Amino acid sequence: VSTQSTGSPLFFFDPRVLIRNNNTMTSFLTRSILSTSLSSRITNSSCQHALFLKKNSSQRPSFSSKVVADFRSDTVTQPTPGMWDAMRASPLGDDVFGDDPTVHKIERFVAELTKKPAALFCVTATMANQLGLKCVLQSGTSVLCSSDAHINTSETGGVAHHSSAHIIPVSPVPVEWREAWGSPLELEPTGGRAELTVECLAPQLKGPNVHYPMTTAIALENTVGGVIQSLDNLKKIHTYAKNNPFRKLHMHLDGARLWNATVETGIPMSEYCKYVDTVSLCLSKGLGAPVGALLVGEHELIQRARHFRKMFGGGWRQAGLLAGAGLYAMEHHWPQMKEDHRRARHLAKELQKLGFYIEKKVDTNMVWASTRGPQQQQQQQSSSKGGRGRSTTTTTTTSRGLSQQQSSQPFSQSSQSFSQSQTERSSSSPPPRTTRSKRP
Repeated sequence: VSTQSTGSPLFFFDPRVLIRNNNTMTSFLTRSILSTSLSSRITNSSCQHALFLKKNSSQRPSFSSKVVADFRSDTVTQPTPGMWDAMRASPLGDDVFGDDPTVHKIERFVAELTKKPAALFCVTATMANQLGLKCVLQSGTSVLCSSDAHINTSETGGVAHHSSAHIIPVSPVPVEWREAWGSPLELEPTGGRAELTVECLAPQLKGPNVHYPMTTAIALENTVGGVIQSLDNLKKIHTYAKNNPFRKLHMHLDGARLWNATVETGIPMSEYCKYVDTVSLCLSKGLGAPVGALLVGEHELIQRARHFRKMFGGGWRQAGLLAGAGLYAMEHHWPQMKEDHRRARHLAKELQKLGFYIEKKVDTNMVWASTRGPQQQQQQQSSSKGGRGRSTTTTTTTSRGLSQQQSSQPFSQSSQSFSQSQTERSSSSPPPRTTRSKRP
């Protein structure tokens, strides 16, 4: 379920959340997944999950040790033979000394691609994000970002640690569905999508008040959960940031999957980058390179980021091996990303036919699926608040992929007997004391 060149997976699961040593969870997965011609291999000894589509759906799906497709993330790709050849053929130097020719080549290429003055080759996109923000944030300042942004949820509090700055998470506002870029879904989508807007950012901005960490930057992300963010909205936020009454705000873009957005929309990457000051671009996700990311921006800022990269322990020697893999990926894999997107939409349609609820618009290579829609989830949550003695079912949608569903029937039965025994005991026991006991 992926292109032959990149092997980019399309369907995401979080094995740390989905698979536990829990019989109820295993039973639920067996009923809900195996009965819909999807096979799953579950190991109770560790949190592992391998999912693959069964070719012959007329037969009852069975457990198998063969993994046909790994849908956990687009980071699990493996180098292709052509990429290995490109890595072996890359001329090398010492990047800490600044004389690796292949690193120079990829930095020049990406700087020209984004129409930014300079670029810095980094180990990961997380490092690129942290470097871009550290160069502009000061101790006691703040950065606005989406509540589900990677820098807020998945970078181990790096902004607080590295920059001594404060993150102000802002809830994105729901917006209407867009037509799928280029190839609309045949079935009506059932989920929703959201974006950061000037209207939701402005109230959270902190000015020069002695009580607050003054906001000096806004961090955006594209794509977010596979959903392409609007260029028009980016322009509006840029205008607001640069005309802020307190000070001009730095604009950073986490573009780890900006490659997907540019391929799908046809909008040049430089057009997105025009409205931000710094951009991080990941090579090890949909592009399929094993390691690497780049930070682009002004010369002075990139030179400062290079200094901080060494401070972070990110100075690497013969990095041209990995730069060669990145150059190959941009030349050969990037143009084929649209095929990944097409297959993702096909997968979403087939899952809908099986009764799954698609939570987000399938713009690119991510499919967010659940066994319960919003109304059903709300009903389940309201019923779960009914108290002890009732049979309830709690559904919790995980961050990536299918829902968890655990029946509380056994607990309800035990709680009934517990409540009854408490009532019988209270009828023969003296009333509780109302005076406060002395401290021991």
